[in-house]
Amino acid sequence: MDASVIASFREKVVQHPEVRSWLRCGIGVFFTPSEEVAGAIKAFTKHAFDRCTKYPAKNGSAVALDELYVDGFDADQIWEQLRLQNGPLVAELSQRIRTLHKAPESIQLFPSEKPAVPQPASEEDEEEADQEAPGGEDSDSEINSDDDGEDNGDSEDDDAATAGSDEEEEAKAEEGDDDDEDVDAQADDDDEEDYPTINRAKPDEDEPVDEEELAERGIMSSHQRQRLRLQKEIKELEEEAIGDKPWLLKGEVRSGARPENSLLEAVLDYDRPVKAAPVITEEVSVALEELIKKRILEEDFDDVIRKFAGNEQDEKNKLEEVSMEKSKEGLGEIYEKEYMKTAMGFEADDESKQDQEEIEVMFKSLCWKLDALSNYHFTPKPIVKELQVKPAVPAIAMEEVVPISVSDANLKAPEEVYEKKRKRGEAVLQSKEEMTQGERKALRNAKKHSRRKEKRQREFDEKLVAKLNPGLGNKYEKKKMLESIAGAKNITKGKEIEGSSKQFSNSKEFFTRLQ
Repeated sequence: MDASVIASFREKVVQHPEVRSWLRCGIGVFFTPSEEVAGAIKAFTKHAFDRCTKYPAKNGSAVALDELYVDGFDADQIWEQLRLQNGPLVAELSQRIRTLHKAPESIQLFPSEKPAVPQPASEEDEEEADQEAPGGEDSDSEINSDDDGEDNGDSEDDDAATAGSDEEEEAKAEEGDDDDEDVDAQADDDDEEDYPTINRAKPDEDEPVDEEELAERGIMSSHQRQRLRLQKEIKELEEEAIGDKPWLLKGEVRSGARPENSLLEAVLDYDRPVKAAPVITEEVSVALEELIKKRILEEDFDDVIRKFAGNEQDEKNKLEEVSMEKSKEGLGEIYEKEYMKTAMGFEADDESKQDQEEIEVMFKSLCWKLDALSNYHFTPKPIVKELQVKPAVPAIAMEEVVPISVSDANLKAPEEVYEKKRKRGEAVLQSKEEMTQGERKALRNAKKHSRRKEKRQREFDEKLVAKLNPGLGNKYEKKKMLESIAGAKNITKGKEIEGSSKQFSNSKEFFTRLQ
């Protein structure tokens, strides 16, 4: 039965042409579902599972299932049955690996000629062994035991042999506890026999031993090694502090106090107040060529237009004709015409205004219809930022006679090289046009705050003077009294003396009085 299951699995699955192509090319396998292949895999899985359940774990753990149930079960149910068996198996194997990792010297691939001296287990190992796998066997017996499982009689003989070896090891361990010194001496002798080149002679206590010599021998504790390392670091730092420093760290050094050509070999870092020249690359040159070609095609030249002094002089000396008639238009209308002429380039007439009004009405009706067609989802145009024209900036920068390296055109302002240090609360001097909306608002709030502060200080002074000099003896009380009298309802002001500040209103009165 077993041979037939394995043979069918090899024939239908392993030697399948798709599996061979996958092993050869690395492509996917089993593209088309096959009940024959699925049945062979299920039979082989059941055969392997049933064979493993015949040999349960030696630690006495119970087996979850006696056999794998395949008939009438889908793939997920079969997988859950495998997990029930694999869970305890993984836990047992991980416990064995931890045990072997803590005592790697107990692993023996071949039978040793010399009897091994058992090492007492630590308390942590005993606690972990009690918690994880109670009743587990020794690691040596697990490694040396035969786990083939082909013959029950062989496994029983191996268990008996391992049990006998455990009893011998326990007896030897008791003898070793009684004679620790003999075991240590014997271990030292064995080490010397195995490694004759290593000198294990201990230095005499009377002779002073150098730490470096101990370090060379490797007979130093962790504290001594750490102290030796610290001493070396301290010695290196002292030599670096006391030793001769390079000329770069000596401050101001003349040419005679430093090596020849040392300044040329040094890499210096300094600030340059001149703007760096642009790096001419292939991309920059191509961009310039394209710009030149574009301007030639568009006939956009920046040549200087020649001007003649005679024409400008005549225009300056030309007098404007002044009309002596009274204007029939108001000042607002005149300003409106001038604005329309300068901004729009034409003068606004009554006829053009009527045409504009008609066009606006027609355009509004058209927009309303378009909004109705688009289901009232009208999207306004984005706001375009207005351009600011600064007439103070020169349009053309004339070429200077002096070399570029000496010219002032490429120089930076001091604040562009070094940031100006300002005191706390010190504001940057800017005009209102340069300020942003937030800066203007902050400046306005600061002015309001200062006025409120001055008002509070003035009121405080008035109260203080009123306490020190009560009555009408101070100016603040007099001022308050006049304000209260002027604001009363039952008090009216008298007629002021009307008259002219001039003595004589005309020349006739002057001459009559003069006579």
